[in-house]
Parts: sequence; C-alpha cells; structure tokens
Amino acid sequence: MIEFEVIQKAYQCQSKEEGIRFYKGLWFEYISNMSLPQIKMECVSLINRHQRQSLKLDLDLKIGDVCYIDYGPMYRYEAGYQHFGIILKLSHYKAFVVPLTSNTQPHHCDKDHVFKLGSIQGLTKHSICFLNDAKFINTSRIIDVYGHLCISDERFIQLRRKVFETIFG
Repeated sequence: MIEFEVIQKAYQCQSKEEGIRFYKGLWFEYISNMSLPQIKMECVSLINRHQRQSLKLDLDLKIGDVCYIDYGPMYRYEAGYQHFGIILKLSHYKAFVVPLTSNTQPHHCDKDHVFKLGSIQGLTKHSICFLNDAKFINTSRIIDVYGHLCISDERFIQLRRKVFETIFG
C-alpha cells in the first residue's frame, strides 16, 4: 500500500479494537525491518514516552546543562532516540536543546552543521553538536543531567551564535 492508502485505512477504523489491530500490524511490519540495536532503542523510547509523557519532573534544569535526552523515533539524518544534548534556553516546560554526539569521525567534524564542543565535565568523551537538529523539546524527555557548561564559557557563547546563524542564516 502506498502511504496515502495506509493513512486512509487508519482513519477508516470503526472501533478501538480495529484500530489497535491495524496499528499492531503496522508496528510489527515496521520493527521487523530493524536491526536488534534499533529495536532496543525504539523500545526504550516507547517505554520512556509511556512513563514520562505527562510527568512534571523535578529536575533542577539550568541553561548550559548537558543532559541525557530521549528524542524519540527519528527520521533519516535526524537526531533521535537516546542522546546527550545541551540546553540553550528554558521556557514553560520546554527546553531548547542542541543534540550532542561523541562520534568525532572526520565525516562529522568539518561541516557547517556541526560545532566542536570538546571536553565537558561529566562526560567521558569529546562532544560535537548537531546545529541543524537544535529544537524545543518537552522537559519530560530529559532523563538526567550529566554535566554543565557555564553560560559565560566562550564555547557556550560561540555555540549560541552558531545555532542562531544555522537557523536564521
């Protein structure tokens, strides 16, 4: 079935039970094409979403915190599942975050969409930021705080400037 037909069929379900059967079939087809590590990440994200989606957590979050975050399922070339991220802004139960990776392979490093952050206290490896994946998330997606980069640190100031340039040109 092409995408439109699948969506149309989902909307045609007449009962909750029929909708659940349809969803389970799609879900089984979807995860059957994944590797075991992908299935595990998908499962952890599902558990996190189920347990955390309506929570108001008492984490004492601050701008500059480096957090472990469940970004949820991803599309290609997008940060997803469980990764670190740094908070650039907090606003009404939302955090504007930039995803981090410790993968400093050459194909990641010398691009306009990444920023080399280097070493951060609380993390064991050097980090780079994916500037073009910066976004607001619900703070319930933040699992824990692992480190902090002071907002007066030159790297934090440069990161904010680079994110602004990436978004607004």
